[in-house]
Amino acid sequence: MPPLTLKAKAISLYNSTTVKCESRGFTFTLQQSEENPEKNYAMNPMEALLCALGGCQVITTINYAKKHNIDLEGVSVELEGEFDTDGILGIKDVRSGYSGISCRLLLDTNESSRKIDSLIKTLQEKAPVVDTINNPVKLQIEAVTMSKH
Repeated sequence: MPPLTLKAKAISLYNSTTVKCESRGFTFTLQQSEENPEKNYAMNPMEALLCALGGCQVITTINYAKKHNIDLEGVSVELEGEFDTDGILGIKDVRSGYSGISCRLLLDTNESSRKIDSLIKTLQEKAPVVDTINNPVKLQIEAVTMSKH
């Protein structure tokens, strides 16, 4: 199979830190976390990354279980990531991204620990978001100025 190219777009709404994200006709909103909880109405990008990671783990687990006749009644993932906002703000010389992420896979099953271990191994080896986070990715950023004349 040839490599799959996915495309997405992130657009600032009203010249603010609220961002509309689009891919394949689907949309969701991201927002910089606000001090005032009443003004928080969307996840921030770091929370969305955790959700993408968890969603990928759930999908990979369900697909692997079906393929290998593993009985699962339900799957969920609880995720927690830690990062230092002083890195984003330039206050300290620390990385801006997560320094660590922990995932707790909750499986509703009576399967053996051997089969569960097999599921975990598959997640670590085959889940694409897990792979993207665990391994360096070539990232290219290009700035294009849009003229208003």
